[in-house]
Amino acid sequence: MPVSIKEKSVIVALSSLYALRMLGLFLIYPVLAIYAQQMPHSTPFLIGLTMGVYGLSQALLQIPFGRLSDKFGRKPLIIIGLVLFALGSIVAALSTDIYGLIFGRFLQGTGAISAVITALLTDLLAPDKRAKAMAIVGLSIGLTFGLSLILAPPLSAWFGLSGLFWLIVVLNVLAIGILIYVVPTPAHCKQALPPGQWREVFANSQLWHLNISVFFLHTLLTTLFIWMPTQLHHLASHWYQQSIIYFLLLVASYAIMMPLLMYAEKHYRQKQLVQGSILFFAGVLAYFALMPHTLFHLVLSLLLFLIPFNLLEATLPSWVSRIVPQQIKGAALGLYATSQFLGIFVGGVGSGILLKYFSLSIVLWSNVGLMLIWWLLMLRLKPLPRAHKE
Repeated sequence: MPVSIKEKSVIVALSSLYALRMLGLFLIYPVLAIYAQQMPHSTPFLIGLTMGVYGLSQALLQIPFGRLSDKFGRKPLIIIGLVLFALGSIVAALSTDIYGLIFGRFLQGTGAISAVITALLTDLLAPDKRAKAMAIVGLSIGLTFGLSLILAPPLSAWFGLSGLFWLIVVLNVLAIGILIYVVPTPAHCKQALPPGQWREVFANSQLWHLNISVFFLHTLLTTLFIWMPTQLHHLASHWYQQSIIYFLLLVASYAIMMPLLMYAEKHYRQKQLVQGSILFFAGVLAYFALMPHTLFHLVLSLLLFLIPFNLLEATLPSWVSRIVPQQIKGAALGLYATSQFLGIFVGGVGSGILLKYFSLSIVLWSNVGLMLIWWLLMLRLKPLPRAHKE
């Protein structure tokens, strides 16, 4: 059945809600490490903790927030989460040393509402409309990530790190307004999964392959943004140069990635796509470790990184939604989000520890080893059956 005007408005509203929230998160990524190293008491470990601690509180609270939303309603819990994220942003904006920044980031992460927003989407839309809605939401998140890379350098140059956090507060207020005045309130919430179905989620080995994949993927992304922005800043110190570089990288990576993604979907090569992307990551990381410290080589290696990253970021959540029954899909995506945020925490803290005692080259070669472990784990991932293709 075609999507009705009412359903389209729900999808647009929820996509806008996602996009505003994720823009608030992603705007920090390209510049946080640069500014954090200038703060009092800063060390490589504490910079890594600043990047990753957000993921710890998110990982701990994703499932509890989802369970509470079953009892008290989706919208109240989303509002609480957005308020907590805004409070954390205020603490970070007012921080005068690295410890205050770490606490602000941790408080930001306590607004763990990704699973609740997904649950709200399933409450508001019929089952046959949810896959299309999730695809649109995923597209909005991808575009938001790209937009944040382009906007972060000029905004931080004009307003500083503190100004970015105040902007995030404004974005959260807008998100709350959309939630209250635009997003409909569902007639009822789906009840919490009974214990037997939770066991089904945790016992699904194929789901764990995908959870492990998103864990490694965001471990790698966080590691990249601990050291890469500083190098790019040294090689292209003007904000407009950085914005142009990010823009061209995103356009080029999507131009290369989309045909590969469509080919994999058409010919059911998703498993080969995942395994090939992992090995490609290993090669890119080795190139990072061996390349000359020039702008050309850094930009080239970033392009080579973004191609498999965008491929996996688009493929993995879709795969999760395809292989689980409808009645446990929300729980499966909640566990997937928990794994993703745990990867952010491990990537930040683990890289911070390694950078404290070793060189960047050691960090990069360690990540090559992680990629090989990831690839071996994926050998047991079953191909997506043709009957499940949407």
